[in-house]
Amino acid sequence: MELFIKSLYLRRFRSLFDANIDDISNFNVFIGKNNAGKSTVLAAIDMALNHLKSARVAHNWRTRSQPESEFSHKNLDNPIQIEMTFMVTPAQDEEIRSLVAKESPGSDAILRDLRPCATFSAIVSAGILNSQPTIYIESLARGDIDRSDNVLRVKERPFFGLSATTAEELLKISNEITGLRGDITALENLREHPNLEYYFRDYPGGPRAGISSVLRNYSNNTQRITRIESSIIEYDTSFTKISSRDIFMQFVDWLTRETENKIEGYTATQTTNPIQAFSGVVYIVPQYVSEICRNIMNCELLHLTEDRSAVGIEEASQLLSMKNQRGGMPRLTKLQQTIQGLLGVRLDAFEAAQQDDRRVVRPTRRTNTRNSRGEPLRAAEIDVDDFLVEINGAGIREALRIVLDVELGDPGIVLIEEPEVHLHPGLEKIMHNYLVDKSKERQIFIATHSTSFVDISSNQTIYLLDRKSDKTSIVNQIESEENMLQIPENIGLRPSSVLMFDRLIFVEGPTDEGVFRAFANNLQIDVASAGINFIHTGGSAGFSSFSAEATINLLSRRQIKMWFIIDRDEKNDRDVEKMLARLGARAQLKVFQKREIENYLINTGAIFQVISDRLEKLKKPKSDLSVEIISGHIEKIVAGLKSRVQDLHLGNLLLKPLYPQRLDGSVLDKLEKAKQNLDSLIETAATEIQRITDQIETQWETHQTDLSPGSLILEGIFSVYNLRYDKVVDGPRIASIIPSDEIDEEVTAFLTHITQKT
Repeated sequence: MELFIKSLYLRRFRSLFDANIDDISNFNVFIGKNNAGKSTVLAAIDMALNHLKSARVAHNWRTRSQPESEFSHKNLDNPIQIEMTFMVTPAQDEEIRSLVAKESPGSDAILRDLRPCATFSAIVSAGILNSQPTIYIESLARGDIDRSDNVLRVKERPFFGLSATTAEELLKISNEITGLRGDITALENLREHPNLEYYFRDYPGGPRAGISSVLRNYSNNTQRITRIESSIIEYDTSFTKISSRDIFMQFVDWLTRETENKIEGYTATQTTNPIQAFSGVVYIVPQYVSEICRNIMNCELLHLTEDRSAVGIEEASQLLSMKNQRGGMPRLTKLQQTIQGLLGVRLDAFEAAQQDDRRVVRPTRRTNTRNSRGEPLRAAEIDVDDFLVEINGAGIREALRIVLDVELGDPGIVLIEEPEVHLHPGLEKIMHNYLVDKSKERQIFIATHSTSFVDISSNQTIYLLDRKSDKTSIVNQIESEENMLQIPENIGLRPSSVLMFDRLIFVEGPTDEGVFRAFANNLQIDVASAGINFIHTGGSAGFSSFSAEATINLLSRRQIKMWFIIDRDEKNDRDVEKMLARLGARAQLKVFQKREIENYLINTGAIFQVISDRLEKLKKPKSDLSVEIISGHIEKIVAGLKSRVQDLHLGNLLLKPLYPQRLDGSVLDKLEKAKQNLDSLIETAATEIQRITDQIETQWETHQTDLSPGSLILEGIFSVYNLRYDKVVDGPRIASIIPSDEIDEEVTAFLTHITQKT
C-alpha cells in the first residue's frame, strides 16, 4: 500500500465548516444522521486526491450543482480548503527531496540536512476566482499542518505555495494550453477522416465549407472551430489555397507545429504574482510539483456513490478477457472462489448470444459501451448461478458491484457511500467482514447508517458526524474503549443506536414498534424528524439488562432521551415503583393503562378490514363478516376471558419464583427458609384470591376489554374465520387502518410528548 492518508482537515466545504479528522486508519467508518455530512467527507477525499493525481496546479472546478452550494453557508469570501497529510516511507521522503533539489540551486545542503520526516502534507483549495470556479494546489510541504484556526497553514518550509490571485493567473494559462491541445486533437481527427476526399471534390459549398462541416462533426467548441477556420484563411492568404487533400494535410502539419509552439510559449509564461518554491520566490511553477504529484499520489481511487451504476457489460467484458488472456484464468478462478465463498453464488461470463432464449431484465441505469480507456467493449454478459446478473436480486447485484470493483480494479483507496443499500442484515455483515479483510492492503472509507459496519471488535476508526443548529456539521472520533465497550453488545443495543438518534424508545418487541409507528403515521406525527429509534428489549424480562447502570449512564451522558414502555399486564403499583427507582431521573417509564399494546387495537372497523382483506386474498367467503358481527364476537370472547384474567393476576401475585440460593445460611437453612416463604404464601392465598376476585368483579363491568389480554381477543376473532392472528404483521396493519380520531387519547398524548421539540 503506497499511499496512506493519515489525517484530513476541512475548512468551509459544504456542511463541514471546520472539521479535523485525525487518526485515520486502514478501515474508517463515518456514521451519523441523514445530512450530517458523511458523504461530504468522502467527496472531499475524492475531490482533493483526484486533483493532486492530475498533477495540474490550477484547473476548472466542476461542481455537482451551483458552485456557491459547495461553500459553508454559501459564503464565498474565503476559499474552501482540503488538507491531506500522507504517511511517506523513507524512500519516498528521499525521492521528494531529490526532485526538489534538481530545481533548487543552492539548496542542496539544506535539503540533505533536513531531518527524516514520515509525513507529507498537501492543501487543495477551491474558490470562485474572477467568476471562474477554480481548484488549485495551495501548498505542498513535509510534516504536519497548523490547524489551530479557520485557515490551514503548513508548519514546515513549503516546497510549493501560491495565493488565490496566482491561481487565477495559472488557470488562465492552463485553459489556454488545454484549448490548444484540443485543437491538435481536432486536427488529428481531421487528418484521419475516412471520406475527406469527398469534401474537397464534391462538397456543394466547396473545400472550405466542407472542412468547416467536418470540424463541426468533431467538435461543438465554437472557439476552436473559429480558431481553425481563421488559420485556414491565414494559410490560404500567406501560403497556398487549400484546394486538395494533400494541401490540406500540409496545412494540418503547419498548424500543428504552430499550435505546439504556442503551447511552449504558454508553458514558459511567467505569472505577475509570486509563487513560493523551496528555493524562494519564482514566477513559473517548478517541474517538481507535477512530478511529486504523479509519483507520490500514484494510487488508484475507487469512489462508489449511493447512486452507483449496476454491474453490466464493462465488468462482463473484463471477466471475459480474463478467460482468454494468458495467465488470466487463475485470476478469474480466484475471483470466482472469492464470490462463491462470500455470497454463495457462482459467477461466470460469456459472449452474448445473438438471440438468448432467457428472459433479460434490462438495467435501470445507463450501461457503458466503452471501458475506462474509451475502447469499445465486447458483447459480453455475466451469469450468476446460471442466470443473467440483471435477473438476480438487488442485494446480490449491489454486493457484486462492490466486490468486483475492489477485486478487478485493485484500488489503493476505496470510498463507499451506504454499502448497506439493498443488503439484508446477514449480507451486510458478510460485506463488512470482506471490507475489513481487504483493508489490510488498502485504505477504506465508508459512510453508513447500518449497525453492521460499526464494530468495535474490528480494527477500525469510527467517526460520529452531527448536524448543528447552524446547519454545519461536527466530526468526533469515537474512542472505543471509553464509549463503546460500555454498551452491552449481547443485549442487542448496537453502537449505531447510540450514535445516530436523539431519542430512544425501549419497547418489548417488533409488534410494539410497528403499532406505534403506524399510529404516529395516522396522527401525522413525524417520528423520523424527531430523531427517534425503537429498541426491542425482548419483553419485560429484558428490562433489567437494558436499564443496567452502565448503559443508562452512557446514554445519559450523550444527552439521549429515553422512554421505557412496559405492558401493564398484571403488574401492581409496587412492581412499577421498583422499575421507576431503577431508572431514576435519567429515563422515563411509561406503563399504559390497558393491559397490553394489542388492547389499543380493539377497533371493530379496522379488525373487519384486515380480516376481510385476508379472506379475499385466500378467496374465502365473507358472508358472515360485518362490523356488527365482529363487535358481537368481541363481546363473546371477552366474556369468556374473565376467569383467565383472574388466574393471570393471581399467578403474578402468588407464583413468583423463589430463589433459595440467594438466601443466607447453609443449604438446609436455605431450603427451610424457602419452605417457610412458600407456607406463608399458601396461608395468604385464600385471602389474596378473594381480594383479586372482588377487585376484578368491581372493574369488569366497565373495563372488561381493557383488562383482558388483547392478544387473546384478536386471536379469538381471527380463529372464528379460520385465520391465524400474526401479531408482527396483523398488529401494525390494524393500527394503520384505525382513523386518527379513534386512536386512544393515551397513545396520542404519548406520541405527541416524545416528538415534542425542547
